[in-house]
Amino acid sequence: MYKVFCVLGIMLLALVATGCTSPSEKVAETIIESQTNGDVDVDVDNETVSINTDGGSFQSGEDVTLPDGFPSDVHVAEGTLVSAIHVTDPDGYSVSLNSSDSVTDLKSEYQSAIVDDGWTILGTYEVSGSVSFTAEKDNRTLSVTIGATDDQSSVVISTSTDSE
Repeated sequence: MYKVFCVLGIMLLALVATGCTSPSEKVAETIIESQTNGDVDVDVDNETVSINTDGGSFQSGEDVTLPDGFPSDVHVAEGTLVSAIHVTDPDGYSVSLNSSDSVTDLKSEYQSAIVDDGWTILGTYEVSGSVSFTAEKDNRTLSVTIGATDDQSSVVISTSTDSE
């Protein structure tokens, strides 16, 4: 389901760029419903694409918000959210944001926040100016990846509940 949201999100971003209208939203809904065998709601508003299905939600654009139910014990740095995904089976979230803070500052911020929020850091990996953390708490896993772009940093935060 995660792959479906990613591919569909990219396709729908093209619709936003071309000024998607309500009939286009209906066409997108019909196509997605035929591929997922479920009800789908596609909404394009203020340069933001939102897709909601029984299996989760996807949002990308200029006015992205954290998905409903996003874990309160997962730190989200200050910045502009650019995408958000929630999948219901297994329960998981992924958000991407852009920050004006440096990779070094964000690394320090997340090293502290992850531990302060009760997670156990399993590993820290640094490659070519990027840093990635993996952590666990109860039956959940957390991944945070921080990298530099042209004039800002990007952060991708993913968390999932292990199926039991």
